[in-house]
Amino acid sequence: MRCAVSLLLAVLLLAPFRPSEGADTLLPSIKRIVDSGTLVIAVVEGSRPAMIKHGEDGKLSGFDVDLGSDIAQALGVEPKFVAAGPLGRDIIEMVAEGRADIGLSYLSESIEAAKHVYFSQPYMIEAHTVFINRVKGADFADDCPRMSDLRKLAASEGVLGVSSYGPYRALFQRSGSTFAAHEFDDMDALAAAVEAGDLAVSLQGELAAKFFLSRNPAASIRLAFCTVAGSRHRVAAAVRPDAPDLLRWLYLYITQRGVIIDLDSLIYRADRSTY
Repeated sequence: MRCAVSLLLAVLLLAPFRPSEGADTLLPSIKRIVDSGTLVIAVVEGSRPAMIKHGEDGKLSGFDVDLGSDIAQALGVEPKFVAAGPLGRDIIEMVAEGRADIGLSYLSESIEAAKHVYFSQPYMIEAHTVFINRVKGADFADDCPRMSDLRKLAASEGVLGVSSYGPYRALFQRSGSTFAAHEFDDMDALAAAVEAGDLAVSLQGELAAKFFLSRNPAASIRLAFCTVAGSRHRVAAAVRPDAPDLLRWLYLYITQRGVIIDLDSLIYRADRSTY
């Protein structure tokens, strides 16, 4: 008898889970998405090569667009991309208010933003990088600035430019430093300001910098390029605060799908796309 009971328990434990027909077993926020038939994805209005681009015809392209579309497909729904505004904080606001399920667009993890939304595990971890004007930034020609050096530069007007969609304002202000750096929504404009000598140094993510250099190799004549030691930029999806089950599902999705970006492969692909 004991053997029969043990055998029955083994069969039950090994049997795959199959909800009874008609049973509503979906987790709440996933059920809401499935019932609506749409995953609403907040994105920026502009472009963040090679993660997202708004074409002249209104068509979206880039890694984050492919990622959002695949997430929706895995949930069995259609993706709906909604432009939240030009800045990362516009995406955070839309997701925090529940007007979007998730937010994508080369989005930085942020301690401040995490008070309002969840962040998925990062699907890209890149270095912080620096462009230096070879004349105006000659003091840094032999040694890449450290983050402590960049905090000092950020306190002076007209010296440092930063990418507005990186974590730099919050990073510097959290250390108590004055923030007088110029913020740029566009990587090309940021690099151009350093090339022209309007600024001595720029700070941006590795992907943005390498993608710019891959398309503008002649810029290396006027720009030195280096990597900031001991510092990393973590890119993740924002998740609305009433959807912890969607957050856990995304963790599993990113892990099982292997959605961790190889920068060189992404740049190679983007160089051959419509960017």
